[in-house]
Amino acid sequence: MKNILLLFFLVITNNNLYSQFVISKSASDRMEGKLKKEILDKASLRCWYEFIQYCSNEGIKEQVVDTFTLDIGLKCSMYYDQNRIMRDSADRVEGERLRPRVKLIRQHMTKAEIDALREQGGGSYQELLSRGETAVLYKDRKKQKIIIIDGTITEMYKCIDEVPPQSWELREDTMTILGYVSQKAETVFRGRSYVAWFAPDIPLQDGPWKLYGLPGLILQVVVDDGLFVFKAIGIQQLESFPIAMNKDQYVTTDRKQIRKLAFKKNNKRRFLGVDGIFSMSFEADKRIFDELEQE
Repeated sequence: MKNILLLFFLVITNNNLYSQFVISKSASDRMEGKLKKEILDKASLRCWYEFIQYCSNEGIKEQVVDTFTLDIGLKCSMYYDQNRIMRDSADRVEGERLRPRVKLIRQHMTKAEIDALREQGGGSYQELLSRGETAVLYKDRKKQKIIIIDGTITEMYKCIDEVPPQSWELREDTMTILGYVSQKAETVFRGRSYVAWFAPDIPLQDGPWKLYGLPGLILQVVVDDGLFVFKAIGIQQLESFPIAMNKDQYVTTDRKQIRKLAFKKNNKRRFLGVDGIFSMSFEADKRIFDELEQE
């Protein structure tokens, strides 16, 4: 539905002023999937990870489960939320379908209007709660750096994070994951303790998120006694699948600032009405998440 934002005026209802939603050509091309690509590598293996973390919601501890994809090449890998990309693609299609019906975009619904839309259901109302990782992580194992791409509708941000392989201590313990005998290893990375299990029979020195450097693919990671868990749930051989990054107009930033951006984006809930008027409102998400990186 993001494409609708390219076409109409936002009406600020609390002061009856009109303000135009201005967007660059690169942003328009990005949302239409028209940007040129830079091929970083060719992936030969795809691994899906279940990522489990906990949050506090008004004092109640909740478990949040997301699924991430790791495409691995000889030099580089790409770690991303495939469900989010698929949803964004569906949003573009839905935006095209709704475009003729939308006459106006209006911000800031009242609580009564939100409740009314909730009761209507069907095609007149959607409630979207951002989950998972909005960023895409490109890991260059040879250059020992990770490129983090994240952004908003109007701007995309790039952070180059210098991340050498973690200093792992190998243990003799083993366990079987997805049919692969996996060996235990431990490390401390940016303020947290990690217990990992890697498969020597998969000779790719990569893993989920920013973790890598073991003599085999990392299939499972438990962080700080279970506060975070990465667990491989599927592996697929690929035939030279491109690891590609958009040639976009990026704003360069650092690791702390890009995490602040992610927090700001993920900490909102959106309500959409599409019966002639596209209404949009935001409510604070009361969930409190811990950060993986503590330093």
